[in-house]
Parts: sequence; C-alpha cells; structure tokens
Amino acid sequence: MKRTKLKENKKTGLALQILKELEKGVINIVNDYINPTYNPYYNLWNLRYKGFSYKYFRETLHRIDKSGMIREKPIGPAVRIRITGKGQNFLKKHELDDLELDKSQKWDGLWRAVSFDIPERLRPLRNIFRAKLKSLGFVQVQKSLWVTKHQCRKEIAFLVKYYKIDYYVALFEGNYLGDDSKLKKVAG
Repeated sequence: MKRTKLKENKKTGLALQILKELEKGVINIVNDYINPTYNPYYNLWNLRYKGFSYKYFRETLHRIDKSGMIREKPIGPAVRIRITGKGQNFLKKHELDDLELDKSQKWDGLWRAVSFDIPERLRPLRNIFRAKLKSLGFVQVQKSLWVTKHQCRKEIAFLVKYYKIDYYVALFEGNYLGDDSKLKKVAG
C-alpha cells in the first residue's frame, strides 16, 4: 500500500488535534465521529463546537490513516484507532516546534546553565541544538555554555531526549559568584 505524505499546512491543525487526543488515549471520542449512530455531543471534545464538520473530520482521519500515522481496526460497530510510531514522531516534531520557556514566573535568583560537549562527528546536531537554545532565549557565555534565568528542566530534558544527546549535555542550576549585572541585562 502506497503511503501519502501529510502536508504541513492549515489542514495539519485538525490532524494534530486528533493525534494529540489519540496520544491521551481518548479513542471513544474519535469513535463517535466515525460511527454517526453514536451521539457526538456525548463527549466534551466536540469538533463541531470547534468549527469542524463531520465530513471534514472524517476526511482528515482518512488522510492521516493513509499517511501511516494511525491504524484503524473495525471491531463490530465501532472502530479502534491507535497511533503509530510515525504519528508519535509527527507529534514530537510539532512539540519541538512549539517548545518555549515559561517566562511569566518571577525569577528565583538561580541561573540555569546548559553545558554540552557534542563531538565533531555530530556537528550538524550540535548546531541545531545550539540554535534551539538560542531560540528558547538562552544566552551564550562560552562556545558550549548557555544560560537563562527561567525554569527549563523539562524543556532541556525533552530536547536531549529528542536529539538523543543525553550523554553530551548537562544542566546546572545555581548562583553566579561574580558580577552578573551584564548577564542580567542580556538575559532579560
């Protein structure tokens, strides 16, 4: 069976919502829209309320099934849907794109430092990781030492796991012993 690629466009919005709900294990909600004999208003996640028609939902579901991100399996009058590895990768990519630090909390006085020693053979990965740190608002102190004053443990753990570089990256939290006034200005 030939697989079609799900294009990155506004149609991805509904596909992403469906995959996120499937990842949570909310399969019955999707079953309500596949089999119209069920009452679609029974569940809280109501696509019509969000502006999606049944037809558009079904077309999107078919598209993500054809792309290999989900598997549909009929079981009597219902359909069991599970997310595949390809669907998990799609979700992780979008989670990576949406990743940002929570800058709303008041600073607790601790600096968070990310240090890494990614080998030369992984240079492209090192450059991507460095660019992602910069986009998150980290400030470069040295070539492979970046700091921020925002909580970032979960975000760094996600990046390290996503890029499979846990052996090369360390995260530290602590006080700056010198004069950090210049760093405070740059780190905002």
